[in-house]
Amino acid sequence: MKENLKKLFITGIISIFFSTFAFADSAEVISVKGKVEVNRGDSWYTLNPGDIVDESEMISTGFQSEAKIKYKDSVMQLGALSRVTLSKLATSASKDVVDIYLNTGAVRSKVNHSSDKKVSYTVRNQIATASVRGTDFISYDDGSVICLSGAVVLTPTVLYEGESPVSEDIEEMEDPADGESNAATPVTDVAPAAPKGGVMVLGGQTSSISISGQAETPFQSAVKEATKPASTVKTQAASEAVTIGFTAAATTTATTKPAEEATPVEPTPVEPTPVEPTPVEPTPVEPTPVEPTPVEPTPVEPTPVEPTPVEPTPVEPIQPETPETGGINIEISWE
Repeated sequence: MKENLKKLFITGIISIFFSTFAFADSAEVISVKGKVEVNRGDSWYTLNPGDIVDESEMISTGFQSEAKIKYKDSVMQLGALSRVTLSKLATSASKDVVDIYLNTGAVRSKVNHSSDKKVSYTVRNQIATASVRGTDFISYDDGSVICLSGAVVLTPTVLYEGESPVSEDIEEMEDPADGESNAATPVTDVAPAAPKGGVMVLGGQTSSISISGQAETPFQSAVKEATKPASTVKTQAASEAVTIGFTAAATTTATTKPAEEATPVEPTPVEPTPVEPTPVEPTPVEPTPVEPTPVEPTPVEPTPVEPTPVEPTPVEPIQPETPETGGINIEISWE
């Protein structure tokens, strides 16, 4: 009897211990397309369906590549040219905690939880932090989010003042409130630890971080998107993430066959149809006669000018000088 009581006591202590404390966990790669790698010990290794990735490891996808990673009942899907760090994967008897750091690119998250456990799920980078409740959403490295269902609280990361949105002791973390989300749902119901400045983003809505560093409401984001010039240039990672559409099509899984090679299609030559030019007759234009407008000359009266009298200046005549002969008289006679 005493031995049985002792065993029950020890079993109870172990149960309390494991239900109170959370441990670092791992996730499973369920599908890949193209080049997908994990960084371990400063080296990169190729990932395949069925591989395990651990907390704190970094995962990267190449050009036109995708990856799906499952943790408990939630699935994250990495778009092309994306890189994420699994900052925290932890579980306890009452909750699962996921904290993803999005370095570059885009990641789609489908957050699900079992009936007896809650999920704290966060995707963040240096620009924005997205905290969710029962949500399907896409996060981009520029801080913007697209909520496909459920609710996302988008908060500028700077408002956390250097603190992580996820506590080391997950049992101390306040859980999101139960219930459906709508426009009247308080931000703290979805993200209890979020500081003031976060905005609620519901299914079908988008939000982003403005140039001033504030989280835009879905209405503000919609107006900005509507007035954005058509020539706006996106990064290659963002363009890739949009084009793949985050679909499971064409991915390689552990149970599916490799995709068959595409059948080449010969182009059908098209003969150009000659077009006869249509002659255009010139339309004669009659000149419009313009009558000259007579201009009456303006008579100009002459202005009389009075002459100015000029007084003559008297000039004294110059008398010729009589040459001196020195007192000599010369007489000339003619015979």
